[in-house]
Amino acid sequence: MIKHQTKKLRKEINYPQPMAIVMEKKLLLMETRTNYIIIIG
Repeated sequence: MIKHQTKKLRKEINYPQPMAIVMEKKLLLMETRTNYIIIIG
């Protein structure tokens, strides 16, 4: 029972992570782009 829960938890932790990393990268890109526009503008 405990083992199963740990596996489930690990799955829940592992799957959303790449998406979070992608979102962070996108946000970072957007921030850099905005700063770039502000500097040029």
